[in-house]
Amino acid sequence: MSTHQQKFTENRQELANCVPLQVKVIRGRNLHKHNPLLPDIVTYATLKCGHNVSTSPPLHRSGSDCEFNWSVLFPLSMAQTNPEMSVEIRVYDMDPILNQIKVGHGFCHLSALFCTENESNACHKLVKLTRQSVGIPTSAGEVEIELRLEAVRSLDGFPVPSNYCITNHNIGNGLIESIVDGVSLHTFQTRQVNLWMVDDVFNGDMCEWNKTYEAAIKIYGEGTQASAVRKAIRWQHFMLYSHYKKKHGSFEAKLICGIESFIDTLLDSNPLDRSVRFTYVVCDDSTLRFSVTNKRIVQDTLSKHALHANAERKVYFAGEFFVDTRSKRFRDSQKPALIVDNNSGTFAPPKEKLPLMKLLLKLNFGDELPIIALDQNDPLLKEYSEANRIE
Repeated sequence: MSTHQQKFTENRQELANCVPLQVKVIRGRNLHKHNPLLPDIVTYATLKCGHNVSTSPPLHRSGSDCEFNWSVLFPLSMAQTNPEMSVEIRVYDMDPILNQIKVGHGFCHLSALFCTENESNACHKLVKLTRQSVGIPTSAGEVEIELRLEAVRSLDGFPVPSNYCITNHNIGNGLIESIVDGVSLHTFQTRQVNLWMVDDVFNGDMCEWNKTYEAAIKIYGEGTQASAVRKAIRWQHFMLYSHYKKKHGSFEAKLICGIESFIDTLLDSNPLDRSVRFTYVVCDDSTLRFSVTNKRIVQDTLSKHALHANAERKVYFAGEFFVDTRSKRFRDSQKPALIVDNNSGTFAPPKEKLPLMKLLLKLNFGDELPIIALDQNDPLLKEYSEANRIE
């Protein structure tokens, strides 16, 4: 058994020994608003349990009181659980003036779930949020949440992570693309999915920007020009991933549970006569961000890895992927496959880490359909690309 196969087995066994912890964010009350005069502020929440992070669908026109009604399952290791463990919740606002602003954050300790008097394995909590105001912790409202331990299940019964794939439809960049590249007017789409066990799989080892790559030096190098480029990239990132519907476009959230539903989401982007490839990065907040890329000028520019990474200097992994539905492998098996590579000049992930990227995808999406990880210089990658007529 290879080292990576052994790691996959160990991670799956770790999940097998976990109890599903359901965390439901019910509502927010008296949430602090940086600019209450703006009617179209978008609010969303993130939950963190251990290294695992999940992000709620965004709420439009949300005031100081809002209804989240959002829940997520986290794998909770009973062997590593202690009364001091907690779930962290952060609430954010996003608006076209201040960009993303943290409303506040708080912690909910799990000790109430394990007290001897609690036979229901569930509890309600009001989590007090705080924010920093001139360096002083200040009240930022509260969030009502429910914690529940599900019945212990075997490995086969424990679900793969259920998370939302949020698709952002950007009007402005779709218009630019139609003018420059001569395509029909449409919205430009970016997508994001929170992943589990990212830090565990990569052991905290991230890929720094490639200091030998000229395009990356122009972004991450020294001097005022590179600094200006990073600021422009961050603004473009905000525009592409903003949920501010009135100004920038729209968004939709689709529940992803398993590799089949993930591939179905990708196939929605495919023309009838060919497959498309996606540029992707796995960021330090455990988010997989990606968009369609091809040889057209604007679309390739908008889908560069630094843009998806919000000009951050490190990511866990980066590359491109596409769905194989036309190769001999597909004709023989009648099963689509996710083909993933390490083709990123900006971050240059080593091919030795490709099995870890494959492991991460299998842990998050399961292995009911093939996930094939190939180095960017592997002849088989070119063969799959040509068979699928990748743009």
